[in-house]
Amino acid sequence: MSHPSSWQIFVDTGGTFTDCLALDSSANLYRQKVLSSSRIRASLREQPDHTTLIIDEDWRAPRADLTGFSVFAGGKIVGKVSSYDRSSGLVALEEATRELIPGTTLEFSTGEEAPVLAARLITGTPVGKSLPVEFIRLATTRGTNALLERKIARTALITNRGHKDVLRIGDQRRPDLFALHIEKPEPLHDVVEPVCGRISASGEEIEPVDPEEIRLIARRMRNNGVEACTVSMLNSYLNPEHENH
Repeated sequence: MSHPSSWQIFVDTGGTFTDCLALDSSANLYRQKVLSSSRIRASLREQPDHTTLIIDEDWRAPRADLTGFSVFAGGKIVGKVSSYDRSSGLVALEEATRELIPGTTLEFSTGEEAPVLAARLITGTPVGKSLPVEFIRLATTRGTNALLERKIARTALITNRGHKDVLRIGDQRRPDLFALHIEKPEPLHDVVEPVCGRISASGEEIEPVDPEEIRLIARRMRNNGVEACTVSMLNSYLNPEHENH
């Protein structure tokens, strides 16, 4: 089967599933979902012999070519696909495998990242062939999940001197207006490093930053085990020069 060479791929990777939308050269829309562990699942209907499996699947991937995919059962590899007939669900394996129980959950994988697997299925591109993609856009909810669960790196905040507690102080927005005891969530950063320097509300430099101070702060953060850093300086949207330091 020949495939258009101008697919547009849009992928969102979550903690459990990776969702893919795609447009072909005729602007037809396709959808594909795979596990973010880079696998797709099917149920074993029967095993006629040691090199043949018949599966039930709901991948909604009519172009899918499983040739070259590895097959797993119970987390262990049981074979590699030599051919696949979607209409009958028949999977032929390259070599004989052990006897499997009907109803066993099978997983199929190319060993590639989930977005690549989804794009391969949706475009019908066999293993080992280049994807016929014009462009691909990737997004992820993993960052959101990490923030919600506070499973993030040790982070430092660099901001203007005199503003180190702004995020902790917050503003007058309160979920319970008349609460006498207000419990504020802890800021996401572990360390605050205030620096000199000031940009005016019109974007003009009032006070310059000190490069030597920046070097000392960088050394201190490394010694304190800081893994990530956020830089937020006053009025940087008008003049980013200080943040660029």
